Amino acid sequence: MNKRLVTALAVLAALATGAALLTSQDDPTKRTLMKAKAGYAHNLFDAVVQEDFEVIQEQAFRLKAVTETADWNTIKTPWYARESDAFIRATDELYAAAKDKDGEAVSLAFVDLTLRCIRCHRGLRSNR
Repeated sequence: MNKRLVTALAVLAALATGAALLTSQDDPTKRTLMKAKAGYAHNLFDAVVQEDFEVIQEQAFRLKAVTETADWNTIKTPWYARESDAFIRATDELYAAAKDKDGEAVSLAFVDLTLRCIRCHRGLRSNR
């Protein structure tokens, strides 16, 4: 994997984690879930860089599982439902790419997943 892609992935992971923690500070349950998601995202980044496809599948599955919990889905707006569905689709794409052991597809799916995190958190901060 080239250095530019690794650097871009690192920046995206850091941005997603920071945005995640900022938007969950008012709700202790969400804060706990967000910390779990941030941990999975960090593990995922390491696995993407190392092309550890088994760990990528595991972390993608865990990210999706957190998003599908009742404690997570407390915002009932069409916008949030669309963002959540897009995130779930992105975790599915990442999982599938890792299952196929396609490093390039994994990298692109990880970037897409990270951008979806950033977009959602940006929307939450602007009270969509």
